[in-house]
Parts: sequence; structure tokens; C-alpha cells
Amino acid sequence: LMIDTDPQGNGTSGLGINKDVNFSVYDVIINDVEIENTIQKTMVKNLEVCTSNINLAGAEVELVSMMSREHRLKEKIANQKGKYDYIIIIEFFQEKTINFISHK
Repeated sequence: LMIDTDPQGNGTSGLGINKDVNFSVYDVIINDVEIENTIQKTMVKNLEVCTSNINLAGAEVELVSMMSREHRLKEKIANQKGKYDYIIIIEFFQEKTINFISHK
């Protein structure tokens, strides 16, 4: 599983996935959507992606006042660990770094 945390969604579009989706990693972090609702199959064998798009750009501001913001993605990923050999998180930066790397 690849989790795209780039607000431009380059990991998503680079794998041929349309960024215009109902739910993305933004919704997982901010709106408490289950990560299963964001996962899309790719043309690459055995690779799925948790999509990202421009909505993620505003997440940094929204996360500032949220309780346990550094654990929001970690909690959602926990349910996926047995389903995938690897969970790769790409393109983290600034305030989101705290949230995204806290998955360990």
C-alpha cells in the first residue's frame, strides 16, 4: 500500500489514478474516514494507493487544533498492517510530518 500525502497528488496521478475521488488521505486524517474508502487499485501488480489531492493542502491548518493529531493516520493504518507486506508513505512535510511519521 502506498499512501500519497502530497497535496498535489503526484503519487496518485503518477500511478494513473484520477485525483477527483470521493475520499482521499485528507478525509482519513481530518474527517475520520476509514482508509479502506480511499484505496484504489493501480496498474502495478500488487500495488494499491491511498489517494491524495489538493484538499490535503489545508490539512496543516486544520490539524493544529485537533487532539492527538500526530496519531490520526497511525490509528487508521493499524487496521491495514496485516493486509499488506509494505505500507509506504510518500511526500510528507512541515506539520504533517509529525502526523505521518508517528505511524511507527
